[in-house]
Amino acid sequence: MLPHDVHETAAVRCLRAGKHVLLEKPLAHNVDAARRILDEASRIQPRRVFMVGENASYWPEVVKAEELISDGCIGDVHMAKAHYWESEAQSPFAMFDADNWRYKVERVGGGILMDGCSHWIRPLRIWMGEIDEVVGITSRDSIKSMEGESLVRALIRFKSGKFGQFSGTLTSAFVSKQPFFHIFGTKVAAKDA
Repeated sequence: MLPHDVHETAAVRCLRAGKHVLLEKPLAHNVDAARRILDEASRIQPRRVFMVGENASYWPEVVKAEELISDGCIGDVHMAKAHYWESEAQSPFAMFDADNWRYKVERVGGGILMDGCSHWIRPLRIWMGEIDEVVGITSRDSIKSMEGESLVRALIRFKSGKFGQFSGTLTSAFVSKQPFFHIFGTKVAAKDA
């Protein structure tokens, strides 16, 4: 995995060398870099494959929820919630080092919203459709070395007329286990275990 600020250099070099490119999300650390990558990718099409990887579409709970929605088991879905949470105190990952690139705004393009949170937004789009409007707020927790946002809360209106809630938390405190997703339908409200 490459830091977001080197995606452009790596992708453009590979595309110009005639290679297929699978780029981990997010596309880039800022809009200008993303546009330059897409411009370069459009020049090589259809001779080479260029795509952005997003693994949340294949998580078992996301796939199962999509099946339950499609089969009508939940009824007409009217709302869904997603909550990304991680505790610096409990994480099995070695990312909570003050020098880690994930804590640097110029490398990531922001904080948790540009990094881990997109994995939780993707399932909402799968279940509810494309996003029309977002109202949100961001803040920071007590992780001193984190330059970007570590707290996120948003209300989302989808083009389907449905709505959702999204929250993201990266904290230095201990966090009790919480569900990542809730889906509310006319027959049942479901959540992951």
